[in-house]
Amino acid sequence: MLDGNFDLMTADGGFGLFDACADGVEPFYNSTKSLWGDVYGGVKDITYCKNLPAYSVCNYNQPVESLIDLCIWSFKNNIRGVGNGDTNPRIKRMCQVQCPVELYTATGLHRSDEKSTIGVDCFSSNVHLEPSGGHMTRMMDCGNP
Repeated sequence: MLDGNFDLMTADGGFGLFDACADGVEPFYNSTKSLWGDVYGGVKDITYCKNLPAYSVCNYNQPVESLIDLCIWSFKNNIRGVGNGDTNPRIKRMCQVQCPVELYTATGLHRSDEKSTIGVDCFSSNVHLEPSGGHMTRMMDCGNP
């Protein structure tokens, strides 16, 4: 996170400079780049989610939900900045929490301030939420960590 900005990995959030979704030597999905919408931000409307490929051609790490369902979920849960003229929605407030165990397992990394985040619930009324002013950007480059 730089200057209050936060990257969220989400279905068809755009693949930016490093596209392994529909381009490259061994793309993750059997599709054309045009179905994925903008390079930065992905599709702009929920109706375009249906044009995405449902599942990867890779034989590992297959999600339970299809890419189409995850894309629709991201619109229905306001993960995208639709309707406000801002493709990267502003972050109004943020709270630091403990990283999920799955992230530790996948990377083998631990935060240096981990003890200060154990048990933090950002929805609790006694947690101070810091103002951000940054943006939430969405991405899905299909690269492995």
